[in-house]
Amino acid sequence: YSLYDTGLATYAEGDQFDHKSAEGFIYVWGLPLRSVAKAQKK
Repeated sequence: YSLYDTGLATYAEGDQFDHKSAEGFIYVWGLPLRSVAKAQKK
């Protein structure tokens, strides 16, 4: 038994992952870093 689903977790042809979602994830994941950088400039 495994929770790994190759259709969701890979970047192969025919996968189900919406690759455009990665851009939003990267933006949200970077918010704390941008906040710290902004605070350090002050």
